[in-house]
Amino acid sequence: MSDLGAVEVYDRLLASIGQRAASIGPKGLASHWPHVGNNYRGLVVAGQALQGWDPQVAGVRWHASDARTEEGRAAIIERTRTWFADADDPVGVIATLSNRRGSPFWRLCRDVVEALERDGRGRWYSRFAWANVYPVGPDDPPGSPGGALKEAQDPHVGALFAALLDALDPRRVVVISGPAYWWHPARSPAFASLPTQEFPLLRGGRVDGRTVVVGYHPTYARRKRVGAEAYAAKIVEAVTAIEAGP
Repeated sequence: MSDLGAVEVYDRLLASIGQRAASIGPKGLASHWPHVGNNYRGLVVAGQALQGWDPQVAGVRWHASDARTEEGRAAIIERTRTWFADADDPVGVIATLSNRRGSPFWRLCRDVVEALERDGRGRWYSRFAWANVYPVGPDDPPGSPGGALKEAQDPHVGALFAALLDALDPRRVVVISGPAYWWHPARSPAFASLPTQEFPLLRGGRVDGRTVVVGYHPTYARRKRVGAEAYAAKIVEAVTAIEAGP
């Protein structure tokens, strides 16, 4: 399926970053396009925001001022979409890093994928597509976007996430995010009607024929005494209930 719609929204998001370049400053930025596992069959797991790239990963790094021109934005999008194209497995580029695979997010990813794609082929990280609700984050030092960088993306992330899902055409979508990073997509037409779910989940239901479950970031859930295994079980329970339907 074409990702032209997602590219158009991504360009608008980057233009917004370029317009705020003076406020964002000269710090390096990192950008993300969904990584699709070699054995993807329709499960997307999305984090709340890209938190830079590891030094050993040749991810795309740039500056807000680079997004001021149409040519600059086109170059950023092209590099962001293709830098991992030659990897043995696009998700494995990140999921196998020693400092990532034990993190709360990636531990929860593994538990969810192994539960929802238990009969899939290949390693667990090859069985899903990894996305981020906020695709641009600080790169040095890495972290979630805040201030002007987050504000520049706020008006666009809902439409971008919906467009990316149209391109990926998943059956199931699990969003692992805090409310501050889900707030803007939640207000967009595509996701506004999702019913409230019990903690550690936020929302869950059907969107355009897809099962969508949104939950708190696993670090926050762990502070509230919900570990990765219990959290994954809650996600699977919600997916099962939604798909069973009334």
